[in-house]
Amino acid sequence: MKKYSFKLILLALGIAILFFSFLLVRNIRAVNRSGMISQHRSLNELLLGRQKNQTISVSDVNYIDYWMTFKYINTIFKLPENYLKDRLSILSDRYPNVSLGKYASTNKIDRALFVSEVKKTVNSYLETVINQK
Repeated sequence: MKKYSFKLILLALGIAILFFSFLLVRNIRAVNRSGMISQHRSLNELLLGRQKNQTISVSDVNYIDYWMTFKYINTIFKLPENYLKDRLSILSDRYPNVSLGKYASTNKIDRALFVSEVKKTVNSYLETVINQK
């Protein structure tokens, strides 16, 4: 009797794994067909996938989002360490290791408006660097 119930449990587990695998594959195909994946460049492409002769451009500023930390943005766009801190008058002692969204919510600033300000500031820096070349 014990052997029979063990086999039944294994069979049920196998069927459950197959069922969830089927659902996973179906959802991946649906996302792929919708084109959501191909519409946006991944951050890997932005950071690592570029050719050596390509540089970050002003259009890449549009990828800045609320979940990014100031340190992350400084690294991607090769900003001086305190550029955003100085330009945006950031007083947080957690700078640069605080995300834009967390900083905005802590300081009761509209998140979308703050991200937009960061984009403008980074854009201004990149245009200055481009004009100097």
